[in-house]
Amino acid sequence: MSVTRSTRATFLTPAGTFRALTVLVGYPETVGADAISLLEGAQRAINDDYASFSAARGYGAPLVTFNNTNVRIPSSQVSDARTLSGVVTALSQQGIAVGGYDFLVSINIDPARSEGGFATPGSTPAFIYMGNFSQWKTTLSASNMTSIAGAVYHHEVIHHWGWPGTHDWACANNVSYGFNFRVPPVLLGWEDVDGDRVPEVIDSTPYGRSGR
Repeated sequence: MSVTRSTRATFLTPAGTFRALTVLVGYPETVGADAISLLEGAQRAINDDYASFSAARGYGAPLVTFNNTNVRIPSSQVSDARTLSGVVTALSQQGIAVGGYDFLVSINIDPARSEGGFATPGSTPAFIYMGNFSQWKTTLSASNMTSIAGAVYHHEVIHHWGWPGTHDWACANNVSYGFNFRVPPVLLGWEDVDGDRVPEVIDSTPYGRSGR
């Protein structure tokens, strides 16, 4: 399911299972031999966040699940990690197609470049770029990868769910809700506002509306 703003950008509905293909750009200084396993562990923790949130609200299943596929490609084989076309080209050279994926994520921890990340709403697949926002120059640790995964799945993904690139959301890190989502869950329709035991994002009569 998706929604379209008047600007004609298409956004994904923040509910369901999403297939995500992640390219981890390899640098000998930052991306160690265990980088993929560390990324997989961080991604499992993200899914655990969504599952725990849903369970705490009494929902029968997680509202959001990411089905992740991860590929490591040396930086010398990725001509432009910052663009959808550049990453797609690098993948195609590895014999990997992006069809069927909801998200394409480029994680580019270049030790020589300090930068953040961004999302490109309306792209197909939904493209996310994550740069070296903490200026890492040594091998990434598990905690580093947790920070990267949080920036991807609890921040940039939300842009593809319709929240503005100007970051005009209610608050930054909502740990007061028990989960480190970047916007209050109620703004994503994840709460049962009308008391019918169904979160509004998947409710056939959201916010108590009759549907007529």
